[in-house]
Amino acid sequence: MKSSCIVAIDFGTAYSGYAYSLTLNESEVLQVKRWEQKSGADTPKTPTCVLFDEDQSFVEFGYKARDRYYHICHNSKDFYYFKDFKMQLYNKRITEDLQLLDVNLRPMNALKVFSAALRFLKKDALDTINKETQDADLTQLTWVLTVPAIWNNPARQFMREAAVQAGLVTEATAHKLVIALEPEAADSSGHRPEHGTQYVVVNCGGGTIDMTVHEVLEGGALKELHKASGSDGGGVKVDRQFRECMRRFFCDGLWDDYERHHPKEAQTFTDDFICFRQADLSRERKLDFYRNSNICWKKRRNRIKFCSVRWKV
Repeated sequence: MKSSCIVAIDFGTAYSGYAYSLTLNESEVLQVKRWEQKSGADTPKTPTCVLFDEDQSFVEFGYKARDRYYHICHNSKDFYYFKDFKMQLYNKRITEDLQLLDVNLRPMNALKVFSAALRFLKKDALDTINKETQDADLTQLTWVLTVPAIWNNPARQFMREAAVQAGLVTEATAHKLVIALEPEAADSSGHRPEHGTQYVVVNCGGGTIDMTVHEVLEGGALKELHKASGSDGGGVKVDRQFRECMRRFFCDGLWDDYERHHPKEAQTFTDDFICFRQADLSRERKLDFYRNSNICWKKRRNRIKFCSVRWKV
């Protein structure tokens, strides 16, 4: 069976996913990978989380990595857990020895972490495609990997090296890997305005906010009016400020203690906040602050009682 395929990986700061376009005997199949959460929800992306064991061997990626880490969090010193790590490449001097810090501030080689994540996504994509094509021989396979527009050339080259280590391509087939800027990739998948239209495409992601300005030429071609640019003010930075607010509110290290000993509940609380800030402002939304932080509230009350007794004595 003669076939060709393009696999596009959106390697995000907070979430990652992929889609593929498969041509089988002149019949095209377009598909976006769906990921199942433990709760049974169906989502087009999975958390960009990677779990390694004490020997720095890959264990899991995505929802499974996150759930596994929550299960063993009290023995987490024996594991390396990385989340929201992509932007550690931003404004850094990129070398082969560059180290990333996991959630417990333990270092691991950056290329090892990125390539392990890409290797997982590659295997999952090929397994999915093989099921779709019933083990057809994919003679033409092209990979597309998105990167933020604000990344410099060394960071983009780093992603190319990670893709090679992950087995997406080899040195001989490097031309089969396309590094695409995120706002330009977003534009290529959207509705094309009519001839003469000038418009701005804004990609608001977890790590960055990127934008580009295009004009539609005759025949549907695009002209770049402004070079793709942006900042590192993505959603993860908002979430980080939210957690800092929680630290100030509960004081005395309670929130850090809550995240360390109850990571699943803390993540659920943060997820609720993310849904809350993404909600339509025209609709009334209520964030049940007490329900989601009940453990912290109890610890706060107990600590206040302890301090009051100590003060009286």
